[in-house]
Amino acid sequence: MTESVLFNILYIAYFVTTLFYAFTIFTTRRGVVLAGRGLLLVTLLLHTAVIAERWGMAGRPPMSNMFETLVFLGWGIALVYLTVEIKYGLRVLGMPAVLAALLSLGLATLVFPGTIEPLMPALQNSFWLTTHVSFCFFGYGAFSIGYLMCLLLLIRRTDGHRNAGCYLVALSVTALVAPVVMIELRRHGVMTLTLTVPVAIAVTAVCAAVAGLLTVPVALLARVAKLDSTVKNPDVLETALHRTLLLGFLFLSIGIVTGSVWAQEAWGRYWGWDPKETWSFITWLIYGIHLHVRFGWQKRGVLTIWLAILGYWAVVFTYFGVNFLLSGLHSYAAS
Repeated sequence: MTESVLFNILYIAYFVTTLFYAFTIFTTRRGVVLAGRGLLLVTLLLHTAVIAERWGMAGRPPMSNMFETLVFLGWGIALVYLTVEIKYGLRVLGMPAVLAALLSLGLATLVFPGTIEPLMPALQNSFWLTTHVSFCFFGYGAFSIGYLMCLLLLIRRTDGHRNAGCYLVALSVTALVAPVVMIELRRHGVMTLTLTVPVAIAVTAVCAAVAGLLTVPVALLARVAKLDSTVKNPDVLETALHRTLLLGFLFLSIGIVTGSVWAQEAWGRYWGWDPKETWSFITWLIYGIHLHVRFGWQKRGVLTIWLAILGYWAVVFTYFGVNFLLSGLHSYAAS
């Protein structure tokens, strides 16, 4: 079976799984819940087969460019969510989580070339390539699920001001998507504006306006999500969020350490403040502050939620922004 056929089947599987999870929001029947979980497991196994097929075709770990890492990221998001659902029963996250995995897969196949290219010399160590990239992207997958939990908690923690909470969620999502859209427009030559203060102000105003338009659908979705018992108990979400982000922080830490060892082997130094290294450290620092705040003096509250959201914005910039806006030793990842 060719890779393109596997990708088409995988698209269909994720789409059907998304619809099924949308349906499970309205029911608590155990059979329906287990069926949805089983469907996601089958989809995840199919996704694993796609990665294995790519690995066999390339003769190396498929983790060297945007196409391959986005496919791997979607797999990581689905795997982390399935683990969280089994542990905490957070079915309400199912539809957005599976959609996030599908979005990652779609972005890979629709935007970036899927051609298999030979690796540059610095990447020709399959052990460190697999170890470093796997841990980093497992961390990104955990942070992605944590971000979705933050959006739900943001609405629940502003329960007395429902519209304000929904607007903040819409603004958060808009602010996350806008830089990615701008990077892609610049990459394809559609937009040639440089980032100046007036442009930044204009983009901010557009984001605020779009968020206002999205507030109503977000509020409607929030009302539907209230049907799920797990959303009515924010403490369950708080606990799941903390443990998911702690796992992501651990994975990212291991990824940074293994990357440093690999850098010493490939470039002769452990750390050089390359843009990717710098922004990975900034991301690690933000999530570290989040964990310290939660452990120290605010186990529950909006501050920890916003710190986690800020951390995820840093993740997105580390992954997309650095690759396309900043040049460095990791610039190969933008291909």
